[in-house]
Amino acid sequence: MNRRQFLVNSGLASGLLLLLGNKAFSEESRRKKAGGSDPELVSPQNSTAKSVGYIEDFKKSAKAGGGKCSTCSLYVKVKDINGKEVGTCAIFPKMYVLGDAYCNSWAKKG
Repeated sequence: MNRRQFLVNSGLASGLLLLLGNKAFSEESRRKKAGGSDPELVSPQNSTAKSVGYIEDFKKSAKAGGGKCSTCSLYVKVKDINGKEVGTCAIFPKMYVLGDAYCNSWAKKG
């Protein structure tokens, strides 16, 4: 094997490991290994929440236009808590947002 082929193969292997490793070291698995509890829900009083206009009920926003966190491209459903859907959002790392919430950063899934 020549140097060029070695570098190509190494690059491909590294990329594959990064893709596979992402799942293995997801936030959920790290939290379970550390023995941590579930993340808390985002509070509308949170400074980031205020800056993006986060509200817990999309129906109370004139700007929502029917959009809510559960239909946003930044949102990933995790589970239901007390009958309400919650998930993760790229804007609020290490916190859960309600599926029926809304913020000004909403972007249609597509």
